[in-house]
Amino acid sequence: MMRQMQCVQSLVLILVLSGCTSGQSSSSLSRTGALINQTPMTADTKSYAQEFFDRPNPKALAFSLEKGTAWAAWGSSSVENAKEFAVSECERRTRTPCTLFAVNQQIVWEPVVEPTPSNTPGDRPAATSGMPDPVVKFPPATHPASASAPKPEVPPPAKRVAVHVASVRSPAEASEEWQRLAKRYQVLAGLEMQAPRKVDVPGKGVFYRVVAGAFHTRAQALAICEEIHSAGGYCTVVGL
Repeated sequence: MMRQMQCVQSLVLILVLSGCTSGQSSSSLSRTGALINQTPMTADTKSYAQEFFDRPNPKALAFSLEKGTAWAAWGSSSVENAKEFAVSECERRTRTPCTLFAVNQQIVWEPVVEPTPSNTPGDRPAATSGMPDPVVKFPPATHPASASAPKPEVPPPAKRVAVHVASVRSPAEASEEWQRLAKRYQVLAGLEMQAPRKVDVPGKGVFYRVVAGAFHTRAQALAICEEIHSAGGYCTVVGL
């Protein structure tokens, strides 16, 4: 009789633990699904994003806010390679700026929340008695040193992006390919080539990216890429 009671207690404990685990998993999936539904993606892309979390790490998924489509990389050699590959391929295919949505099992994108008017007493207009407030005028304070001191110069913003125009198998080929492309596309003639970037593409091997230019904004780099695209070439924006 005692042995039967112990077996029943063990069975109940197993069922309780199983129920807790199932509840936690369902809660996590529900939260992920809710965040995906808030994302300005197409219906097919949302389904693609759901399946992304079953892919092997390291992985990353980037999407276009303008197009609502996405591109993912998984099983990469590192998280950084996965993020860079997902963003660059998304921008190349959509020809629009792309942003990261998820890295490994974590959603990193957050929806933009519009600010709402504050209801704090300090933001409300003060009640008036109907009579104008007395105006008291004081002469402006001046200081001889401050009047003649020059204003400090504000340094220009750092250059953050460049354009990726080709990928080759060795660093030696990068310089030759850049010279060929600079002659073919006039818009590249005034840009300076960056050091070749080594990247390990899953399933394809090691490549060296031909990267050029240094721009303050992504829009400046996209303008270069648009001209190359219109001439039938390849171009995408990458970070420095």
